[in-house]
Amino acid sequence: MAVLSNKLQKFRNDLEHHHLKEPASALQEAIASSCPMVVNFFGTLGEDPQEDLMEVRDTILAEEKAFAKIQEKRIASLENVNWPAPVCRLDRPSCPACSSSLIGQRDPENAEHGHVDGKCHRCGGFIGFETMMRD
Repeated sequence: MAVLSNKLQKFRNDLEHHHLKEPASALQEAIASSCPMVVNFFGTLGEDPQEDLMEVRDTILAEEKAFAKIQEKRIASLENVNWPAPVCRLDRPSCPACSSSLIGQRDPENAEHGHVDGKCHRCGGFIGFETMMRD
């Protein structure tokens, strides 16, 4: 959650200064992935997110569903790898080119940990084994 909140803070600061350094798609992904946090925040305030976000609700839900579906496929491609040790947080790697967290295996059928190469769903960039393992 801290990683997401740091990303959103960075986007907010960039937008305040009228200079978004990341592609707009990265902002779109950050908003979509923050939906559960936003809904929880409204609950904490005792407010109804459906009422307060009515104008953008359908767009947010569509983005959230699309993000979750793609992320699920990307993580599944990494879960079928025969890792030499327990691995967690397969949603953590990010693309060095566009900062997207929608990273999966280049070959989703690969099960050998030594042959894991990543591919970014957002920009299509390839991420080498060493970079994938560092994240």
